Amino acid sequence: RARDIGALGSHQRASPHFDRLAETGVLFSNFYANGVQTSRTTMSALFGSLPCYHFRSVQADNPKLRLIGIADLLKPAGYHSAFLSGTPLEFENQGDFFLHHDFDSVLGEDWVGSTAPKTVQKTSWGYHDEDLMTATVDWLAEKDRQKTPVCATILTVTNHDPWSLPDGYQPPDF
Repeated sequence: RARDIGALGSHQRASPHFDRLAETGVLFSNFYANGVQTSRTTMSALFGSLPCYHFRSVQADNPKLRLIGIADLLKPAGYHSAFLSGTPLEFENQGDFFLHHDFDSVLGEDWVGSTAPKTVQKTSWGYHDEDLMTATVDWLAEKDRQKTPVCATILTVTNHDPWSLPDGYQPPDF
């Protein structure tokens, strides 16, 4: 929540890493979602398209629908675009959708599992965000070594029900 983010004025110490990034990067203090479900909001954020308020998402129903999105716009500048997630890419046809929309890397649950084989605990959505972030940091470090500019979309899921913590995780004491 915005009210718990130090860079946005909170006195809690809930976001030290984010706060450090906010000092050197671009911080958007207001961001409004154009949809109530993640897959619908993804369409707005990455393709500038208003979401379809239908039982099934565009990704699920029409993965080859031709859209111009952020991957198309950044490719001429040499950017490697990526969709990274700890979820199965079959969910709402995400894998096919992002591959058909010029994303260079589309990596999901199998990728996280192969990079963090120690992890056996998942939620009903897939791997915990901590495992996704560990895999992502390693992946980004490799792109950095290759001097490849990256635009990565990272789909987190720990903010979805059942809101469980991985075994052994110790949350900060506020």
